Amino acid sequence: MKKKKSEIRVSAEVSCLHMVLHAGPDTMASGKPCTKEDRKQVLEDFDKALDKFEGYFLKNGSCIAGDKVSIADVFAVSEILQAAMGGTDFLAGHPKTQALVDKVKAATPYFDEVFKPFNDFVKAHVK
Repeated sequence: MKKKKSEIRVSAEVSCLHMVLHAGPDTMASGKPCTKEDRKQVLEDFDKALDKFEGYFLKNGSCIAGDKVSIADVFAVSEILQAAMGGTDFLAGHPKTQALVDKVKAATPYFDEVFKPFNDFVKAHVK
């Protein structure tokens, strides 16, 4: 059976998305104390990764495979929101990514419920 172009794109994007969003030094997960300089570098690297994400993954529509939310979008937003541990509004300069986050949340009835334990952990442990 021949796959649709959008199905092939979803499969390809999910395969390499993690690498795009987690490119650069893994300072925050090293287990070492994070300095202000480390945090600044991590946020700069993530900002660049979001630029690449928008420029490649969202260049042809509001979602990864066009304009309809797919599993690739849910995966992407889940990965992106993990950066919330920094307590910074990292989406401020990324309107396409913010729109994707909003669209995925609207299309996924239990999104906030699923992320509640993660968000509670962040609020309790990240200052």
